[in-house]
Amino acid sequence: MKMEESNLLRHPMTDEQWTKATGLLSLSVKSMDGTTVRTLVESIFAGIQRIDPLMTAYCLQTCPSCSDPCCRGQDIYYNQADVLYLTALGDPVPPGQTRSSRHDPCRYLGPNGCVLPRTVRPYVCVWYLCESHMDLFSDEPAGIQRSVVDTLRAIRFSRLSLEMLHEKEPFGTRNDRGR
Repeated sequence: MKMEESNLLRHPMTDEQWTKATGLLSLSVKSMDGTTVRTLVESIFAGIQRIDPLMTAYCLQTCPSCSDPCCRGQDIYYNQADVLYLTALGDPVPPGQTRSSRHDPCRYLGPNGCVLPRTVRPYVCVWYLCESHMDLFSDEPAGIQRSVVDTLRAIRFSRLSLEMLHEKEPFGTRNDRGR
């Protein structure tokens, strides 16, 4: 079992580089077992939706007064697992990487926070709990804490499985075998 997600694509990219990378990964997704991909993507999507209300509540409570928002972090990028998930989701992929230069602000950070729905943000933006969020999370009942942690584990498992499927069956091979 794969233990870590790939860092591929996790760097500044021009829109042209982004379009090429997402196009290639989209071809890969189309060549994978559709039923397996659909199951993994539905699991990821449902998990993100499950934790969204809690994460949104935390952001509403803490982000407006934060002096150093994590959204301004210079190491926040989509990675390969994000793009595999996004292309398999079937919705249009965001138009570009979070930034085209390391020193640019995230292109998706608006005046009131992220302009993207949580289900299409880089995964690090989905699961990350800053210190203020951790304080709020630690005050949650144990059952809610366990549920969130279990959901994050399930999302991670599905994302790793999607990447392993991509690595196991590079695009083009499935169609070449006539399946």
